[in-house]
Amino acid sequence: MAETKTAWEVAAARVSGEGATQDTPATRQLDASGAAYRRHAVAHEDVRQGESLCGAFARQLDAPPAQVLKTMVFGCVPGDHLNIVVMHGDRKIDTKALTEVLVAYSNEHKRQQPQPELPAEQAARAPTKAGQLPQKKKNQAQPKQPQAKLAPQELASQYTGYVFGGTSPFGVVREADMHVFVERTILDADTVWVNGGSPTLVLQMATQDFVKALGDRTTLVSVAQ
Repeated sequence: MAETKTAWEVAAARVSGEGATQDTPATRQLDASGAAYRRHAVAHEDVRQGESLCGAFARQLDAPPAQVLKTMVFGCVPGDHLNIVVMHGDRKIDTKALTEVLVAYSNEHKRQQPQPELPAEQAARAPTKAGQLPQKKKNQAQPKQPQAKLAPQELASQYTGYVFGGTSPFGVVREADMHVFVERTILDADTVWVNGGSPTLVLQMATQDFVKALGDRTTLVSVAQ
């Protein structure tokens, strides 16, 4: 019987090499596009008390913490669609603002999709008067309000193909399904450091090159606290 691998094990197998010489899906995508970047090896275990992982990387790289970016996977609950959010390493996300962004994007995405025709039986039961809505039943449970939440690590790995601490917005497994939302104030700096697809690799890029490499699957948003 074949052994079933976890999403983390599959993700780890996509990376070869060590330190700054690592070859990852992120570096392969950037190389294919001709994007300029500089590699830096980091130690993900070198995190001091009170530091975040991005804070530790910023210290190791002697880089401004705000310019060492964190890449997170968020979804709306209820809902099943996951997207990538890129934020300053030293800032938190305003989940209320992000929820509004994700809901608006989801609604727009749905409007752009062709709507399936109702089966004959359902069509026969559909309202016939313009603007007529079905009557709510008493004590009917109200739908839960959407809320932006971080995706569980295992699920995030299934979507991105990366392990926790090594998520990059580049080279994502389900790239066609995942939109990238970038905090717009990131563009205020000339240079950024972004994860290279491994917990021990960070890529330094000119900010404009970073945004250009993400392409048209990117939206600038204001969701920083």
